[in-house]
Amino acid sequence: MSAEDDARSDRRTLIVGAATMVGLIGLGVAFGLGPAATACRALDPTPLTPDATARDVVPLAALGADDPATSVAPRLAPHPDGVLLTGPALALLGVDGAILAGATLAPPAAVVGDGAAPFAVVVGNATTGQVDAVRPLVVGPAGVEPGACVDTSAVGSPLAFLLAAGDGEVLALRTDEDGSEAVLELRDPFRGRVWAPPVRLGTAPAGLLGARTSGGLGPDLVVVARRIAGPDDVDPAVLGLDRRDGTVRWTLTPADVRAVLPPDVAALAAVRLEVAAVDAEGVVLLAAPDTGPDAALSAPVHGPLAGPDAAPVPGPVATLRLGPDGGVRTVTAGAPPVAARDRLEGSGGVWTLDAAAVRRPGASG
Repeated sequence: MSAEDDARSDRRTLIVGAATMVGLIGLGVAFGLGPAATACRALDPTPLTPDATARDVVPLAALGADDPATSVAPRLAPHPDGVLLTGPALALLGVDGAILAGATLAPPAAVVGDGAAPFAVVVGNATTGQVDAVRPLVVGPAGVEPGACVDTSAVGSPLAFLLAAGDGEVLALRTDEDGSEAVLELRDPFRGRVWAPPVRLGTAPAGLLGARTSGGLGPDLVVVARRIAGPDDVDPAVLGLDRRDGTVRWTLTPADVRAVLPPDVAALAAVRLEVAAVDAEGVVLLAAPDTGPDAALSAPVHGPLAGPDAAPVPGPVATLRLGPDGGVRTVTAGAPPVAARDRLEGSGGVWTLDAAAVRRPGASG
Protein backbone atom coordinates (compact mmCIF):
# COMPACT_ATOMS: atom_id res chain seq x y z
CA MET A 1 0.00 0.00 0.00
CA SER A 2 1.37 3.37 -1.02
CA ALA A 3 1.78 6.40 1.24
CA GLU A 4 -1.12 8.03 -0.62
CA ASP A 5 -3.36 5.03 0.14
CA ASP A 6 -2.33 5.18 3.80
CA ALA A 7 -3.21 8.88 3.99
CA ARG A 8 -6.57 8.25 2.30
CA SER A 9 -7.33 5.47 4.81
CA ASP A 10 -6.38 7.71 7.72
CA ARG A 11 -8.71 10.44 6.44
CA ARG A 12 -11.58 7.95 6.20
CA THR A 13 -10.92 6.81 9.77
CA LEU A 14 -10.89 10.38 11.01
CA ILE A 15 -14.13 11.19 9.19
CA VAL A 16 -15.88 8.10 10.52
CA GLY A 17 -14.62 8.83 14.03
CA ALA A 18 -15.71 12.46 13.88
CA ALA A 19 -19.14 11.52 12.52
CA THR A 20 -19.57 8.91 15.26
CA MET A 21 -18.57 11.40 17.95
CA VAL A 22 -21.00 14.05 16.64
CA GLY A 23 -23.77 11.45 16.49
CA LEU A 24 -23.13 10.31 20.06
CA ILE A 25 -23.06 13.90 21.29
CA GLY A 26 -26.32 14.62 19.50
CA LEU A 27 -27.89 11.48 20.94
CA GLY A 28 -26.78 12.46 24.42
CA VAL A 29 -28.18 15.96 24.05
CA ALA A 30 -31.48 14.54 22.78
CA PHE A 31 -31.74 12.15 25.72
CA GLY A 32 -30.80 14.94 28.09
CA LEU A 33 -33.28 17.45 26.75
CA GLY A 34 -36.12 14.97 26.27
CA PRO A 35 -36.76 14.07 29.93
CA ALA A 36 -36.17 17.67 31.01
CA ALA A 37 -38.95 18.89 28.75
CA THR A 38 -41.35 16.00 29.38
CA ALA A 39 -42.64 17.05 32.79
CA CYS A 40 -43.75 20.53 31.72
CA ARG A 41 -45.11 19.23 28.42
CA ALA A 42 -47.62 17.18 30.42
CA LEU A 43 -49.00 20.45 31.82
CA ASP A 44 -50.08 21.91 28.49
CA PRO A 45 -53.86 22.23 29.04
CA THR A 46 -56.39 21.33 26.35
CA PRO A 47 -59.31 23.79 26.61
CA LEU A 48 -62.81 22.50 27.30
CA THR A 49 -65.62 23.68 25.05
CA PRO A 50 -67.81 25.92 27.26
CA ASP A 51 -71.46 24.93 27.64
CA ALA A 52 -73.73 27.94 27.26
CA THR A 53 -76.77 26.20 28.75
CA ALA A 54 -77.40 25.77 32.45
CA ARG A 55 -77.60 22.25 33.83
CA ASP A 56 -78.58 20.88 37.20
CA VAL A 57 -76.29 17.89 36.73
CA VAL A 58 -72.91 18.05 34.96
CA PRO A 59 -71.48 14.58 34.17
CA LEU A 60 -67.82 14.20 35.02
CA ALA A 61 -67.27 12.64 31.61
CA ALA A 62 -68.24 15.97 30.03
CA LEU A 63 -65.43 17.61 32.01
CA GLY A 64 -62.77 15.02 31.32
CA ALA A 65 -62.60 14.28 35.05
CA ASP A 66 -63.48 10.60 35.00
CA ASP A 67 -60.08 9.31 33.93
CA PRO A 68 -58.80 6.77 36.49
CA ALA A 69 -55.20 7.06 35.33
CA THR A 70 -54.44 9.76 37.91
CA SER A 71 -54.37 9.09 41.65
CA VAL A 72 -55.90 12.49 42.51
CA ALA A 73 -59.65 12.28 43.03
CA PRO A 74 -62.02 15.00 41.75
CA ARG A 75 -63.02 17.58 44.33
CA LEU A 76 -64.96 20.84 44.56
CA ALA A 77 -63.27 24.16 45.35
CA PRO A 78 -64.40 27.79 45.66
CA HIS A 79 -63.83 30.35 42.88
CA PRO A 80 -64.80 34.05 42.65
CA ASP A 81 -67.09 33.34 39.68
CA GLY A 82 -68.65 30.06 40.82
CA VAL A 83 -67.32 26.62 41.67
CA LEU A 84 -64.19 24.82 40.54
CA LEU A 85 -63.91 21.14 39.85
CA THR A 86 -60.28 20.10 40.30
CA GLY A 87 -58.44 16.79 40.16
CA PRO A 88 -57.81 15.00 36.86
CA ALA A 89 -59.24 18.05 35.03
CA LEU A 90 -60.19 21.67 35.68
CA ALA A 91 -63.64 23.16 35.16
CA LEU A 92 -65.26 26.41 36.24
CA LEU A 93 -69.01 26.08 36.77
CA GLY A 94 -71.19 29.17 36.99
CA VAL A 95 -73.80 29.61 39.71
CA ASP A 96 -76.45 28.42 37.22
CA GLY A 97 -74.55 25.20 36.54
CA ALA A 98 -73.15 26.21 33.15
CA ILE A 99 -69.62 25.18 32.22
CA LEU A 100 -67.89 28.54 31.86
CA ALA A 101 -64.33 27.38 31.15
CA GLY A 102 -61.97 24.53 31.79
CA ALA A 103 -59.17 22.34 30.56
CA THR A 104 -58.11 18.72 30.48
CA LEU A 105 -54.61 17.42 31.16
CA ALA A 106 -52.76 14.26 30.24
CA PRO A 107 -52.24 11.82 33.17
CA PRO A 108 -50.43 11.79 35.54
CA ALA A 109 -51.10 15.53 35.68
CA ALA A 110 -53.74 16.89 38.05
CA VAL A 111 -55.07 20.23 39.30
CA VAL A 112 -54.90 21.22 42.98
CA GLY A 113 -55.88 24.29 44.96
CA ASP A 114 -58.65 26.83 44.60
CA GLY A 115 -59.34 30.49 43.91
CA ALA A 116 -58.74 32.21 40.60
CA ALA A 117 -55.42 30.40 40.08
CA PRO A 118 -55.24 26.70 40.96
CA PHE A 119 -52.09 24.80 40.03
CA ALA A 120 -51.50 21.95 37.62
CA VAL A 121 -48.92 19.44 38.85
CA VAL A 122 -47.35 16.32 37.44
CA VAL A 123 -47.85 13.77 40.21
CA GLY A 124 -44.71 11.67 40.47
CA ASN A 125 -45.74 9.88 43.67
CA ALA A 126 -48.97 10.71 45.51
CA THR A 127 -47.88 8.87 48.67
CA THR A 128 -44.70 10.89 49.16
CA GLY A 129 -46.24 14.02 47.63
CA GLN A 130 -43.55 14.28 44.95
CA VAL A 131 -44.51 16.45 41.99
CA ASP A 132 -42.32 16.70 38.89
CA ALA A 133 -43.63 20.00 37.50
CA VAL A 134 -45.83 22.88 38.68
CA ARG A 135 -47.79 25.35 36.53
CA PRO A 136 -50.42 27.90 37.60
CA LEU A 137 -53.67 27.97 35.63
CA VAL A 138 -55.43 31.32 35.86
CA VAL A 139 -59.08 30.48 35.20
CA GLY A 140 -62.08 32.74 34.65
CA PRO A 141 -65.16 32.97 32.43
CA ALA A 142 -62.91 34.01 29.54
CA GLY A 143 -60.94 30.76 29.71
CA VAL A 144 -57.84 29.16 31.21
CA GLU A 145 -54.51 30.97 30.92
CA PRO A 146 -51.46 28.80 31.78
CA GLY A 147 -48.60 30.48 33.59
CA ALA A 148 -44.90 29.68 33.63
CA CYS A 149 -44.07 26.04 34.33
CA VAL A 150 -41.36 24.99 36.79
CA ASP A 151 -39.83 21.58 36.03
CA THR A 152 -38.88 20.19 39.43
CA SER A 153 -37.59 16.92 37.96
CA ALA A 154 -34.83 18.49 35.90
CA VAL A 155 -31.28 17.35 36.62
CA GLY A 156 -29.76 19.56 39.29
CA SER A 157 -33.13 20.89 40.48
CA PRO A 158 -34.23 20.14 44.06
CA LEU A 159 -37.05 17.62 44.31
CA ALA A 160 -40.48 19.02 45.19
CA PHE A 161 -43.04 17.53 47.59
CA LEU A 162 -46.45 19.15 47.59
CA LEU A 163 -47.69 20.07 51.07
CA ALA A 164 -50.65 22.41 50.52
CA ALA A 165 -52.48 24.45 47.90
CA GLY A 166 -55.14 27.12 48.27
CA ASP A 167 -56.10 30.75 47.71
CA GLY A 168 -54.00 30.88 44.55
CA GLU A 169 -50.78 29.67 46.21
CA VAL A 170 -48.95 26.37 46.58
CA LEU A 171 -46.60 25.19 49.35
CA ALA A 172 -43.89 22.60 48.73
CA LEU A 173 -40.92 21.05 50.48
CA ARG A 174 -37.84 21.30 48.23
CA THR A 175 -34.84 19.10 49.00
CA ASP A 176 -31.92 17.29 47.42
CA GLU A 177 -32.18 13.55 46.80
CA ASP A 178 -30.45 12.72 50.08
CA GLY A 179 -32.88 14.92 52.05
CA SER A 180 -30.36 17.70 52.62
CA GLU A 181 -30.68 21.42 51.84
CA ALA A 182 -34.40 21.38 52.67
CA VAL A 183 -36.42 24.56 52.17
CA LEU A 184 -40.11 25.40 52.36
CA GLU A 185 -41.23 27.11 49.16
CA LEU A 186 -44.37 29.21 48.72
CA ARG A 187 -45.30 30.08 45.12
CA ASP A 188 -47.97 32.27 43.60
CA PRO A 189 -49.04 32.39 39.94
CA PHE A 190 -47.50 35.76 39.12
CA ARG A 191 -44.36 36.23 41.22
CA GLY A 192 -43.33 32.58 41.23
CA ARG A 193 -41.35 31.88 44.39
CA VAL A 194 -42.55 34.16 47.20
CA TRP A 195 -40.23 32.84 49.88
CA ALA A 196 -38.12 29.76 50.62
CA PRO A 197 -36.54 29.64 54.10
CA PRO A 198 -34.28 26.69 54.98
CA VAL A 199 -35.69 24.23 57.53
CA ARG A 200 -34.61 21.21 59.55
CA LEU A 201 -37.22 18.45 59.45
CA GLY A 202 -35.30 15.41 60.60
CA THR A 203 -32.89 13.20 58.64
CA ALA A 204 -34.12 10.88 55.89
CA PRO A 205 -33.87 10.38 52.12
CA ALA A 206 -35.98 12.81 50.13
CA GLY A 207 -38.92 10.47 49.50
CA LEU A 208 -39.26 9.53 53.16
CA LEU A 209 -38.90 13.15 54.19
CA GLY A 210 -41.69 14.12 51.81
CA ALA A 211 -43.97 11.33 53.00
CA ARG A 212 -43.38 12.29 56.64
CA THR A 213 -44.06 16.01 56.19
CA SER A 214 -47.45 17.72 56.05
CA GLY A 215 -48.54 21.33 55.66
CA GLY A 216 -51.47 23.71 55.60
CA LEU A 217 -52.22 27.27 54.49
CA GLY A 218 -54.27 29.62 56.66
CA PRO A 219 -55.24 33.26 56.11
CA ASP A 220 -52.05 34.55 57.75
CA LEU A 221 -50.27 31.42 58.92
CA VAL A 222 -48.50 28.51 57.23
CA VAL A 223 -48.08 25.38 59.35
CA VAL A 224 -45.78 22.44 58.67
CA ALA A 225 -45.65 19.26 60.77
CA ARG A 226 -43.55 16.11 60.55
CA ARG A 227 -43.15 12.63 61.98
CA ILE A 228 -41.36 12.38 65.33
CA ALA A 229 -39.40 9.37 66.59
CA GLY A 230 -36.66 8.49 69.05
CA PRO A 231 -34.99 10.30 71.95
CA ASP A 232 -32.42 11.92 69.66
CA ASP A 233 -35.09 13.62 67.55
CA VAL A 234 -34.65 17.31 68.41
CA ASP A 235 -35.46 19.16 65.17
CA PRO A 236 -38.74 21.14 65.18
CA ALA A 237 -41.83 18.93 64.95
CA VAL A 238 -44.30 21.71 64.11
CA LEU A 239 -43.52 25.12 62.62
CA GLY A 240 -45.77 28.14 62.25
CA LEU A 241 -44.62 30.63 59.59
CA ASP A 242 -45.90 34.02 58.53
CA ARG A 243 -47.64 33.56 55.20
CA ARG A 244 -46.45 36.94 53.92
CA ASP A 245 -42.70 36.49 54.26
CA GLY A 246 -41.98 32.99 55.60
CA THR A 247 -40.70 34.21 58.99
CA VAL A 248 -40.93 31.50 61.64
CA ARG A 249 -43.40 32.67 64.30
CA TRP A 250 -43.21 29.66 66.60
CA THR A 251 -42.08 26.03 66.82
CA LEU A 252 -42.94 22.95 68.83
CA THR A 253 -40.24 20.38 69.54
CA PRO A 254 -40.90 16.62 69.58
CA ALA A 255 -40.72 16.79 73.39
CA ASP A 256 -43.35 19.56 73.43
CA VAL A 257 -45.71 17.42 71.37
CA ARG A 258 -45.19 14.17 73.29
CA ALA A 259 -45.75 16.01 76.58
CA VAL A 260 -49.35 16.83 75.64
CA LEU A 261 -50.34 13.65 73.79
CA PRO A 262 -52.51 11.01 75.47
CA PRO A 263 -50.29 8.36 77.08
CA ASP A 264 -51.10 5.64 74.54
CA VAL A 265 -50.16 7.92 71.65
CA ALA A 266 -47.13 9.45 73.39
CA ALA A 267 -45.79 5.94 74.02
CA LEU A 268 -45.59 5.13 70.30
CA ALA A 269 -42.06 4.75 68.98
CA ALA A 270 -42.90 6.96 66.00
CA VAL A 271 -45.79 9.41 65.80
CA ARG A 272 -47.03 10.73 62.48
CA LEU A 273 -48.18 14.36 62.66
CA GLU A 274 -50.39 15.65 59.86
CA VAL A 275 -51.91 19.10 59.39
CA ALA A 276 -55.68 18.68 59.07
CA ALA A 277 -56.69 22.36 58.95
CA VAL A 278 -55.36 25.89 59.40
CA ASP A 279 -57.73 28.83 59.81
CA ALA A 280 -58.13 32.07 61.72
CA GLU A 281 -58.86 30.10 64.90
CA GLY A 282 -55.63 28.13 64.77
CA VAL A 283 -54.42 24.69 63.71
CA VAL A 284 -55.79 21.15 63.83
CA LEU A 285 -53.27 18.30 63.83
CA LEU A 286 -53.68 14.55 63.54
CA ALA A 287 -51.32 12.45 65.69
CA ALA A 288 -51.28 8.77 64.66
CA PRO A 289 -48.95 5.76 64.56
CA ASP A 290 -46.38 5.85 61.80
CA THR A 291 -45.90 2.87 59.53
CA GLY A 292 -43.25 0.37 60.56
CA PRO A 293 -39.78 0.43 59.00
CA ASP A 294 -40.55 -2.56 56.75
CA ALA A 295 -44.13 -1.58 55.88
CA ALA A 296 -45.36 0.31 52.85
CA LEU A 297 -45.72 4.05 53.33
CA SER A 298 -49.26 5.12 54.12
CA ALA A 299 -51.09 7.63 51.95
CA PRO A 300 -51.76 11.12 53.34
CA VAL A 301 -55.11 11.51 55.10
CA HIS A 302 -55.24 15.28 54.63
CA GLY A 303 -53.82 17.60 52.00
CA PRO A 304 -54.14 18.13 48.25
CA LEU A 305 -53.04 14.61 47.27
CA ALA A 306 -55.02 12.71 49.91
CA GLY A 307 -57.05 9.83 48.55
CA PRO A 308 -60.82 9.75 48.99
CA ASP A 309 -60.66 6.75 51.35
CA ALA A 310 -57.39 7.52 53.15
CA ALA A 311 -57.33 6.72 56.87
CA PRO A 312 -54.71 6.76 59.64
CA VAL A 313 -52.61 3.69 60.31
CA PRO A 314 -54.50 1.48 62.84
CA GLY A 315 -53.75 2.25 66.46
CA PRO A 316 -54.34 5.01 69.00
CA VAL A 317 -54.79 8.47 67.46
CA ALA A 318 -55.38 11.96 68.82
CA THR A 319 -56.39 15.43 67.67
CA LEU A 320 -54.39 18.48 68.74
CA ARG A 321 -55.90 21.94 68.47
CA LEU A 322 -53.42 24.79 68.58
CA GLY A 323 -54.01 28.50 68.75
CA PRO A 324 -52.58 30.90 66.13
CA ASP A 325 -49.61 31.39 68.48
CA GLY A 326 -48.85 27.65 68.60
CA GLY A 327 -50.19 27.19 72.11
CA VAL A 328 -51.89 23.85 72.72
CA ARG A 329 -55.58 24.45 73.46
CA THR A 330 -57.10 20.97 73.51
CA VAL A 331 -56.01 17.37 72.95
CA THR A 332 -58.68 14.74 72.40
CA ALA A 333 -58.67 11.05 71.57
CA GLY A 334 -59.66 10.17 68.02
CA ALA A 335 -58.87 11.63 64.61
CA PRO A 336 -60.15 14.99 63.36
CA PRO A 337 -62.81 14.86 60.62
CA VAL A 338 -61.56 14.79 57.07
CA ALA A 339 -62.56 17.90 55.12
CA ALA A 340 -65.45 17.12 52.78
CA ARG A 341 -64.16 16.90 49.23
CA ASP A 342 -67.52 16.12 47.69
CA ARG A 343 -69.51 19.06 49.09
CA LEU A 344 -69.07 22.80 48.81
CA GLU A 345 -71.23 25.40 50.52
CA GLY A 346 -71.56 28.70 48.71
CA SER A 347 -72.62 30.11 45.35
CA GLY A 348 -76.25 29.94 46.41
CA GLY A 349 -76.36 26.58 48.16
CA VAL A 350 -74.59 23.25 48.59
CA TRP A 351 -72.88 21.70 45.57
CA THR A 352 -72.30 17.96 45.66
CA LEU A 353 -69.98 15.62 43.80
CA ASP A 354 -70.56 11.92 43.35
CA ALA A 355 -68.86 9.22 41.33
CA ALA A 356 -70.39 10.39 38.07
CA ALA A 357 -71.51 14.00 38.22
CA VAL A 358 -71.47 17.42 39.86
CA ARG A 359 -74.87 18.61 41.09
CA ARG A 360 -75.64 22.24 41.61
CA PRO A 361 -77.84 23.58 44.47
CA GLY A 362 -81.47 22.64 44.07
CA ALA A 363 -80.78 19.89 41.53
CA SER A 364 -82.98 16.84 41.55
CA GLY A 365 -82.35 13.28 40.41
